[in-house]
Amino acid sequence: MKDYIVVPLSGYNSTSRYKAEVRIVSPGSARQRFTQHNHCFVGISLDSPSFLGSKLQAIIDYVSKNFENCTFLLGDHVHRMTLRIRKNLDLEQCYYHALGLGDYYLRTQKHLLRHKDTGKAFPIIRGSDIHQLQEVKAYLE
Repeated sequence: MKDYIVVPLSGYNSTSRYKAEVRIVSPGSARQRFTQHNHCFVGISLDSPSFLGSKLQAIIDYVSKNFENCTFLLGDHVHRMTLRIRKNLDLEQCYYHALGLGDYYLRTQKHLLRHKDTGKAFPIIRGSDIHQLQEVKAYLE
C-alpha cells in the first residue's frame, strides 16, 4: 500500500463556543417532523473547519439533544475529487491523500463523536469503505 500524504486540518479555534442549528431540511415538508426520528445522519466534509473542534462539538451537542443516535459519514472517498480540482494531483495521489486526511481526522476528532449524555460512540462510516457496495453504486447510477 502506498504511503498516505497527510496535510493537517486547520482553520479552527478550539476555545471558542458555538451553537449548531438546522437551516435547511430537504424536502422542506419534513422540516417540522425531522426531530421526531430517533436517529440522524451527518456527513463530514474533510478540510472544513465546520467539522473540527468546538464547531464539531456544537454539532454533537445538537445531535445529542435531539436524537438517541446518529451515524456520521466521513467523506474521505468523495474528497479525492476536491483534491483533484484544487491541487491538480493525479487520481492515485488524490485517493491516498484523501485516505490520509480521513485517518488524520479520525485520530484527532473521533473522541468527540460520542453522545453527550450517554457517552456512547456514534457509528462512523467511511465513504472509502462503502463506495464499492452494490447498494451505493445503485444509488449513484
